Amino acid sequence: MQAKEAIRLLICSESQHEAETVTSLLRNAGHATRAHIAQDMDTLKAKLNDQVWDVCLCYMEMEKLSGKDVLNEIQRQGKDIPTIYFHDEVDSILAEKSLKAGAVDLVPSGEYNHILQVVLREINNLKLRRELREAEALLREAEKRCQVLLESAQDAIAYIQDGMHLFANDSYASVFGYDDADDLLTIPLMDMVYSKDQGRFKIFLKDFNAGKTRSADFECKMLD
Repeated sequence: MQAKEAIRLLICSESQHEAETVTSLLRNAGHATRAHIAQDMDTLKAKLNDQVWDVCLCYMEMEKLSGKDVLNEIQRQGKDIPTIYFHDEVDSILAEKSLKAGAVDLVPSGEYNHILQVVLREINNLKLRRELREAEALLREAEKRCQVLLESAQDAIAYIQDGMHLFANDSYASVFGYDDADDLLTIPLMDMVYSKDQGRFKIFLKDFNAGKTRSADFECKMLD
């Protein structure tokens, strides 16, 4: 949800007054809001399929639709919609039951300022989750492109951590006489260096990592 987009609020309640009051509170607080009501399962399914929702405000007990039904349908469809329960009588047992069911909170009916703060909190949390998913998707795409470039590069390239090969391209493998780069993933780098050169190689790596040498070149005898 972009900063200036309207909050898309799905309200599962038998009371039109509840929907109008919460919507008015959000608008008066400076948040453009588009609210829709679902009072039965068919309407709920249609609304969930119709568009993306930012938050669901749900009365726990209705004649045609329970809070549990709402959460189950949201979860069945794999939607990330924070669902806030409200109820006439709220106690610690009911609150615990609500949270275990998957609701993000339980607030008393009629305490609209409380409801407002919870809605705004969950809108912000949802925004952060969406930004995280977007960043993760961009990272995965960048990693795929990087992997393709590394694998197709003519230069010999390997990624080594704690002395172990984590990645090597075919050009790197061919330098050491391997037909398959995957064969290197089980071989420590030091095991590929002639024993008499291993001491010098360790010192070179230590100095290079510490920035004590500008040269990235090291000559040694490799094992056949």
